[in-house]
Amino acid sequence: MNHLALACFRARVVKAVPPPPTSIRLNVGRHLTGWPIPKATPEDLSIKVIIGIVCEFYQVPLMELVSARKDKESVRARHVAQYLCKKNTKFSFPGIAKQFGDRDHTAIMYAVRKIEKLRAIDPTLDDEISKLEARISCI
Repeated sequence: MNHLALACFRARVVKAVPPPPTSIRLNVGRHLTGWPIPKATPEDLSIKVIIGIVCEFYQVPLMELVSARKDKESVRARHVAQYLCKKNTKFSFPGIAKQFGDRDHTAIMYAVRKIEKLRAIDPTLDDEISKLEARISCI
């Protein structure tokens, strides 16, 4: 258990209160410990966290993101999530593919290449991904 989690745990046990929402929890941890909150490293970030952020951003249910649905919104969100997982974690293509409904790893490779190409020509997509990367870097 890291120092931040331990401080939050102690604060909850002493005060016997339910845990606060996640956004507040980080600020409370900083206040209690006085230590700066470390940025997430690729080892700390999980694919599930990135999937959750992308689902919230695109307002796509989790089941649609990991399913085989091929509607435009689901596919775009899925490809962006796969791209962000590859760029922000140290998981391999097969490791990422397993979290996306046991897909073949080449599907993840295709998504990453496709998003890299689209990002260069589509400023809207580039802006969306930049916002998502900013959210991920705050974790």
